[in-house]
Amino acid sequence: MDKNMDEIHVKEKIGDPTNIYLIKGDMRKYLKNGFIYRNNDEVNENLRSQRCDDLKNNMNERNDGHTINHSNNSLFNNYSIDYNTNLCVNNICSNVNNVETLLLCGCGVEKKKKRYTFNNDFIENDGVLKKDMIIDDIISKEKYKNKIRFFCKVILLYLNNYLELSKHKLTLWVTLSSTFGYFMLGGSSIVHISSLLVGVYLCSSSANAFNQIIERNIDKLMKRTQKRPLANNNPNMSVKHAEIFAILSGLNGSFILYFFNNPLTSFLGIFNIFLYTCIYTPLKRKTPYNTHVGSIVGSIPTLMGCTAIEQNLFFPEPWILFVTQFLWQFPHFYSLAYLYKEDYIKGKYKMFPLQDTNGLYTAKLCKPYLITLSSLPFILFFCGYTSYMYILTSILPNLFIFYKFQKIIQKPSRANIRSFFKHSLWHIMLLLALTTYHTQIPDKNKNNDTMTVNINSNEEHNKGIHVHKDSNTEYSITKFKKKLIKYCIVFS
Repeated sequence: MDKNMDEIHVKEKIGDPTNIYLIKGDMRKYLKNGFIYRNNDEVNENLRSQRCDDLKNNMNERNDGHTINHSNNSLFNNYSIDYNTNLCVNNICSNVNNVETLLLCGCGVEKKKKRYTFNNDFIENDGVLKKDMIIDDIISKEKYKNKIRFFCKVILLYLNNYLELSKHKLTLWVTLSSTFGYFMLGGSSIVHISSLLVGVYLCSSSANAFNQIIERNIDKLMKRTQKRPLANNNPNMSVKHAEIFAILSGLNGSFILYFFNNPLTSFLGIFNIFLYTCIYTPLKRKTPYNTHVGSIVGSIPTLMGCTAIEQNLFFPEPWILFVTQFLWQFPHFYSLAYLYKEDYIKGKYKMFPLQDTNGLYTAKLCKPYLITLSSLPFILFFCGYTSYMYILTSILPNLFIFYKFQKIIQKPSRANIRSFFKHSLWHIMLLLALTTYHTQIPDKNKNNDTMTVNINSNEEHNKGIHVHKDSNTEYSITKFKKKLIKYCIVFS
């Protein structure tokens, strides 16, 4: 048959079982219903061949994609089809009745004025209907399966829209960064860590959704963002719908952090939504220094992990993670801006690397932050906040990222900057993990016990009693470290 047959819609009159048609499976995007040709004794070879010729002639007369109705004598005597009945004939109308691509529609449903489409699951490989499958059975089973499929498709469709609206990859990244502060301070409660993860995820989703609402017209201009739900006018995601999602996500996230963690963590979540939506987002088109505000936004989740344990920010440990994350974000933002500078220019964003022609200026912008970031292990060690093992374990990842950075200096190109950008993602996660592990946090309970011991020791000393010199304050060791020490692994 002519290849243009793909563009023809073929259907029978609703409720009329006398119209049986050959249809091609590739037409599914145009056609939801149809009949498979039945190999029946009442129909001879000439009629089948003539039938195909008639369709071909009608196609030539009307090659405009409209429906073609073609009548024929009834091929069905009742509503059931025997399981030995051939449903397709492979040697008639080539490229049309392929058993793997054909559709089967029910007949004899005139009362309901409906037709049903059946999957190929009911057709065996040889084109024969499976045993004991009559029309009524097939209809009832297919209706049930179609309802489940439809429900699942709707759920997956909306879930995908929500994930895109929340920038789920970025949100997951932000949520993961909050856990380092939690474990740094020795958190071990499943309830607290779960509420922290859910709360931070929802707050981040809210901020990203508000961002897409505000920038929906700008996102249409940029290739990187034009497929976002609001930018491509997704019929399943209106602006009002997105606003409701953003508000509910923010409220639920802050409530979870408030009731299961503490008010300070909840406040930081709300503050970060405000900072990202009302300060950082407008600044992106006004000043290139928006990167500094964005770096603060990206670093606050590390503080939230610490406040989930200790409702206090007036001690140095949370700010160690904050500074680490803050310094890393400048090379991250600058390299990203260079890679997508055409999009950023279309969106009228203000970024320092947009005037860079070969990547050298972007490398120059990143260099001071990379040097400071690599110097942090030494600074923190000499200030007494980390052990010397932090210096040793951070040397290798820092050298590797500098190697990637040096390749940009030697041979500026988008490929080298992209490689640097990708490797910087695991670099910061490794640095945060090493910082969390090697930062020495005094155990408050142990300090309280030590104070009691010191008081008693002073009293005993006044009485002339000898006090052992080992009863001094020492830094706590996590359960993980204790297990490693049992296996004779030496740590600081």
